[in-house]
Amino acid sequence: MRLLATVRERQGPVDETVALLHTSRATVVNGRHQLADLQVRQDRLPELREYIARAGDEDAVRHLAKSLEERGNIEGAVEVMRPSAVGGSPSVAVRLAKLLTRHGRADEAVEVLLPVPARIGDPEWVVRTLLADQGRAEEAMAFIDDLAAQADGMWFELFRESLWLLSYGGRTEQAIAELRAHPEAGTWYGAWHLSDLLADAGRLDEAIVVLRPTCHAGRNETNLAKLLIRKGYVKEAVALLHRRTTGLPPDQGPLASVIS
Repeated sequence: MRLLATVRERQGPVDETVALLHTSRATVVNGRHQLADLQVRQDRLPELREYIARAGDEDAVRHLAKSLEERGNIEGAVEVMRPSAVGGSPSVAVRLAKLLTRHGRADEAVEVLLPVPARIGDPEWVVRTLLADQGRAEEAMAFIDDLAAQADGMWFELFRESLWLLSYGGRTEQAIAELRAHPEAGTWYGAWHLSDLLADAGRLDEAIVVLRPTCHAGRNETNLAKLLIRKGYVKEAVALLHRRTTGLPPDQGPLASVIS
């Protein structure tokens, strides 16, 4: 159907192609909304608005909003997305919030996202860019708590953002203590985040100790090497990276002379 519609569009008239796509059950192929693409290309935006109003198609909403933003009609793009965002679509709400943020309307973006269900896909962006960087740290923590409540528990990525927020607010020691007490603190990714917090607190020796065991399983070598270099242990860092990239012992391979 997509190929046939493409051929019809090139041959004309466009009305026949539009009619063909309206009757197709698969207007979205490989992530592209062919009907919306066509109507944008042909500058038939009023028809696209009518289609959206009738079908409530989120992909078509995205295409129209993008076209309007590119034409400088920011308010038009906002109004196209707002019904779907308010109606409970997390993906459209995130797109709308990002559009608002791009145009200096972070406060509105926050209001769009706060009612959205948990796991919107990018808590880091919301916590850091929309809230913390706007001087709204308390709201950022409340946002994290709301997401956790909606999800019946805080998943690790969201927990990590709460730690970042504590550190951002000068409470790094509290963040370290909370992570040490977390059930996933002993995982390679838990160790990675703990080492970052320790390094931020100036406790490089402890950060190195935390990372060393995970390197035996092939994890965190680069992070450990960076810490070793900061401590002045350059040869050990080079040896670690040599083993990681070549799989050879430190006394073999092209970097052997450097290490020795």
